[in-house]
Parts: sequence; C-alpha cells; structure tokens
Amino acid sequence: MIVDFTSKKPGEKIAGFFTIRKIEYKTSKDNREYIVSELGNKYGRLKGYIWEGVEDFRKECNERDIIKVKGRLSFFGGTKQLNIEKFRKLNDDDNIGKEDLIPHAECDLDELKKKLFNLIETIKNPFLSELLNKYFSDENFLSQYFSAPAGKLWHHNYIGGLAVHSISVAEICEKVSEIHPSVDRDLLITGAVLHDIGKIKELDAEGFIDYTDEGRLIGHVVMQAVDVIEKINSIPEFPKETKNRVIHMLVSHQGEKEKGAPVVPQTLEGIILHYADELDSQASAFERIEKKEYEPGKKWSNFVNLIERYIFFGEKDIEDDNQG
Repeated sequence: MIVDFTSKKPGEKIAGFFTIRKIEYKTSKDNREYIVSELGNKYGRLKGYIWEGVEDFRKECNERDIIKVKGRLSFFGGTKQLNIEKFRKLNDDDNIGKEDLIPHAECDLDELKKKLFNLIETIKNPFLSELLNKYFSDENFLSQYFSAPAGKLWHHNYIGGLAVHSISVAEICEKVSEIHPSVDRDLLITGAVLHDIGKIKELDAEGFIDYTDEGRLIGHVVMQAVDVIEKINSIPEFPKETKNRVIHMLVSHQGEKEKGAPVVPQTLEGIILHYADELDSQASAFERIEKKEYEPGKKWSNFVNLIERYIFFGEKDIEDDNQG
C-alpha cells in the first residue's frame, strides 16, 4: 500500500511503504539515541522519527531500502512528520517495486510519442532530421527518454518527466517560431527535443530520484554535448556551423553561468530555447506546488525556499461557488 500521507491530518495513524532516502543517528539531551530519517513515496517526502528499536533499524535497514512503517503523523515547524511505531523491510510477498514509490507522468505517453514523431517528421533540414532519427530510431534510447525524470525535486520530477518537459518546450518553441519568422525553426525544434537528454545519465530513479555519480561529477549539460557531438560526427558532411549552433543551444540553455551554463545564449535560437525551457520548468513547478498544497480557504502556499517566495492561489473555492 502506497499511502497518500499528504491528505492525512496530524494525529492520524498511517501505514504504508516508503523508500528510505536518508538516515541520521542522533543523541538526545538525556543521552538517548534516536533516528531521523527522510522517507519518500510517490506523494512526496516525510521525516520519520524512530525512538524505539534503533538497534534493530541499524542492523536491518539502509538508505534506498523500501520499508513498511506504521506510525502517527504530527506537525512541527510547518511540516508533517511521522513518529514511527513499527517498521519492517520489504519482502517478496508485498508485490511492491521501486518504480511504485516514484510518481509517474499523468499524461498518455503513447500520445506524447506521436507528438514527438510528428515533430521530427516536420524537420526539413536533412542533417538535423538524420541527427534526430539516429536518436529516436534507437528503441533503447527511446525507452530511456520516455522513462527518465527531468528533475530531482523542482520540476518534472517523475517517471516520464524528461519527455513531457522536452516536448512541451518544443511546442512552445514552435509557437515562437510562428511569431518570429526569422527563427531557424528546424534548428530550434531540434535543440528543444535534445536539450536535456543528458538527464538520462544524470538522474537515477531507483526508489527515489537522485543524482548519479556521473551526474554529480560531470552534469547533464556536458554529457549531452559530448554525446551529440559524437552523433553529429558520424553523419557525413554535417555542416560545421549547424553543428556549432546545435551544440551552442545545448550548452547555453540554462541561460546563466551561475546556473550551470558554460556559455550564455548568443544566438536567436539559443535565447528562445532558454526562455522556453525556463517557462515550462517554472510553470510546471508552480502547478505541482498548487496541486500539492491547495485546499479550500488556503490562499497562499507555504514559503518556497528555492525561489524565496510564497505562491498565491487565490480564493478558488469562492470563485467556483459563484459560478455554480
């Protein structure tokens, strides 16, 4: 059972499966050892406290293990936490897999694949068309593209998030190319579809989403640039300037050096891709927060540390009542 603890109130008891994200062994003022863990499932993260059975937990449980816990929810410092009364490790009879603990895309991924291939078919530039087909005719790559997340915590942090985000960015770029006809549309769509493929190697989704060693040491921007350069070099007579423009979009799409971009956008397609990426990622994160936190009568989100602000929900329940 994967319990939606976000819908429960402080004081309620819950029982369900979680992945152990972190474990900290601590000592109280009265010299009593206890555990502060970070638990996660597809509904979010939750601090779990263990006061009894610390040694059993130490012997049996490690980070990334799946455990079943029973306990009572409490509220402290603006967040829910779980006082764990019982726990046990996952066993074969539970029929729970690591993929069950991670959120999945809510859209129809088969329909999304159709959108992707429809976009690829519209690419008239023969070199860019061949580049895209080298990637997406590979069934292994295609499977990874549609199963990878696009972020750890902030945006599109779920199975399929990479495809959802990338294709949304491509659709935004499509609209912008209609407004600004001087844009090289084929180049821009190619950059949008490929702009985050390094996240396939950067992020791991085993029980919860986290960075791989390769992801922390190298990062998706560098990894995807190297990979795309190799693909381009395998295409005979691929124009040098087109190659430079494609790679420039991939390495500059984060917009600022302070945010991990080796160079800032210096082409029309590069700057459009950056802002399309930023628009889709920020809008998705705002939607996620509103979906997670909104309840009737709550006009504002909790303070969002990452962006240093609250998010205004408004009086949606009042508006709905007036319309009814």
